Amino acid sequence: MHSKDKCCICCCCPYDKGFNRLWNTYDRTYLISVILQYFNGGTRLALRLGIQYLLQTKLGQDPQEAQYYLAIMNIPWAPKLFYGILADTFALCGSRKKNWLILFSII
Repeated sequence: MHSKDKCCICCCCPYDKGFNRLWNTYDRTYLISVILQYFNGGTRLALRLGIQYLLQTKLGQDPQEAQYYLAIMNIPWAPKLFYGILADTFALCGSRKKNWLILFSII
């Protein structure tokens, strides 16, 4: 394998050919956004587990109460599909994506 074929993500693992193929086939910004999306999902899961542990063990709540509070915390994520349709359909201050992203990040 030539040095120009090496990706900057991984250079010595057995899956190097697959990573190189992905890195060379797709746009780098797309791959970085996919990686960040998976990182975001994993971080949310880790935080949820940490909060659940804190609620049940440190604060002494029943599992039912802990699930109730976790469900309330996840309410903004429930209509996520509709947020996407709303942002794709209506422009906010002349932009279809950027301003919606800023607005929903603040919320």
